[in-house]
Amino acid sequence: MLLVHQLVQEYLPQKRRQTAKGWWNFNGVCCHHRGHNKDTRSRGNALLTPDGQIVVNCYNCGFKTVYRGSDIGTNFENWLDWLGVPRAKIQEAKLEILSKKLKGELETAESTNWFHQEHFPEVELPRYSKPIQEWLDSSEIADELVTCIEYLAKRGRAVAEGYQYYWTPTSKHDFCHRILIPFYYKDKIIGYTGRYAGIPPDKDTPRYYNSDVPAGYLFNNRVLNLHQRKFTMIVEGPFDAIAVDGISPLGSTLNKQQIQWLNSIEQEKIVVPDRQEKNQELIDTALEHGWSVSFPEWEAGIKDAADASQRYGRLYTISSIISARTDSRLEIGVKRQMLRN
Repeated sequence: MLLVHQLVQEYLPQKRRQTAKGWWNFNGVCCHHRGHNKDTRSRGNALLTPDGQIVVNCYNCGFKTVYRGSDIGTNFENWLDWLGVPRAKIQEAKLEILSKKLKGELETAESTNWFHQEHFPEVELPRYSKPIQEWLDSSEIADELVTCIEYLAKRGRAVAEGYQYYWTPTSKHDFCHRILIPFYYKDKIIGYTGRYAGIPPDKDTPRYYNSDVPAGYLFNNRVLNLHQRKFTMIVEGPFDAIAVDGISPLGSTLNKQQIQWLNSIEQEKIVVPDRQEKNQELIDTALEHGWSVSFPEWEAGIKDAADASQRYGRLYTISSIISARTDSRLEIGVKRQMLRN
């Protein structure tokens, strides 16, 4: 809605700057209304996109909200109020939206931010790659493929049946010994990883062989568009994401663009860290942005969500993650000390 864009542009704090990606940075207007100290470090952010969205997040107090053109929700209305927009003008905007709805003139913006789309060029999988199911339909099945299938089966049903894996007979980079996991964005392949089936034969053979992946990409990002979802689980590896239908930054850290993407959605973010003392950067990010962290009471020997799904099944694993989530800084600080190597 153009009127809402105009209001935000008119009432944004005068002391602000715009980044190369189009984000406006300014002192957050929400913090002291939510029991936090006033922001003095320009940690408030707003993005007004060409397709009608307005994405708001504050790195100081963790507040976030999104306007997609179809409704002014409570959080977004509060933010407009804190921004200084008069109540009469907010009401006028809401009446305009209602009028357009009744006339059938309202178009809802896509929830995925526009600035991600141009940065994910399509790539090809390794030569001769085909879905594993297609190889199974052929008359001859290579021994290496059998080993890969057996490895997948050992990972449990949630992993084995949760994705369309590929395989190739080529020996380059040991691909014939690897399960290929394509990385998708809007139904196109923009990268991949090859997971060695089992324990690599020597220390010079990596467990994962990754293609170049564009900065800011999130694995299994389609779940960010599922508006009916209340939670988004953030895990480290692709098998973990497949097991619980969460998202993965393909590692233990999130960069600024990935964080902005996650903060642009209204789902509650739940970080599910691997159960180890090292590589706890995801927990640090959750604390910085007001996300939840989950420490489920899984048995000893279970180090991540993929292991848990193998032991307990997908539904129980997801349920245990959601029920064990917390956004208490004190509780997170205590429980992170209990993670084992």
